[in-house]
Amino acid sequence: AQYWPEFAQNGKGGILVRHVQGHECGAIFSDSAKPGDWFDYPAQCAAIARQEPAWPPETAGAYNTINIGFILGEVVRNVTGKTIGTFIREEISEPLGADYNIGLTKDEVDRCATMHLNPENQFWSHGATPGSNLHRAWSGRPDRPDLLNCTEIREGELPAFGGHGNARGVAKIYAMLAGNGEVDGVRLLQPATVERASQLVWEGVCAMTGWPLRMGLGFEQNSPPYIAMGENMRAFGKLGSGGALGYCDRERNLAFSYCTNFQCEGAGTGVRCRLLSEAAAGVAPKWDVQAAE
Repeated sequence: AQYWPEFAQNGKGGILVRHVQGHECGAIFSDSAKPGDWFDYPAQCAAIARQEPAWPPETAGAYNTINIGFILGEVVRNVTGKTIGTFIREEISEPLGADYNIGLTKDEVDRCATMHLNPENQFWSHGATPGSNLHRAWSGRPDRPDLLNCTEIREGELPAFGGHGNARGVAKIYAMLAGNGEVDGVRLLQPATVERASQLVWEGVCAMTGWPLRMGLGFEQNSPPYIAMGENMRAFGKLGSGGALGYCDRERNLAFSYCTNFQCEGAGTGVRCRLLSEAAAGVAPKWDVQAAE
């Protein structure tokens, strides 16, 4: 609320930025949001600001599927004067030469693959099931069959759900993290910041999905079998829609990404991504992170 004063409504004034990053803030619902508000940034933000937290911060962990993007988007906008899409493009993607953005140009839209839903994807079906926490959290979700391919999601700056890129672009960002904040001579973060991002915040059954998860600050920690990042439990990254994955293993100086336009079966990373991740981690030698710092 120090950065976004409206967020303090209805008992959320004590929630810190790190509580949001660590998926333990309790601000996971936006009950007053109407279907389609994901594409109306001010309306979705207003619904989040009005909402009472589901529980006090640090008392439960829950994957904050959509609200985290809008909350941190407002923090970024009020601190830097830039929208989240502009910030990512100017401060991360362009300096690294990474083909990944939120809010695409016309040329980038023309390069987008068509996304295909998988009826056997449990996360997506869970979100469509009335009575589930995920369905409640997605109250502002647009009710349209072309959601993953529509102009609004590609050209609009939909945080937490509108990131578009390819495996090389995502892996380049994680290569920077694997390199303690630097890759190809470009430094974005200090080693101490990356070390803090790699720390575990909570582990247990996620109150949003019901899956056993391990969560860090802004990143998911290796959480097999649902989020498989090789054998190193300190690997961290982010699972995307339907089995896409990006992560880094700093002990192996490894950055990995798999991006698919056909959602995986079941829950989490799915068979394709898990096998590729295991293969990549299996051939990457370990190295001394502290010596590298």
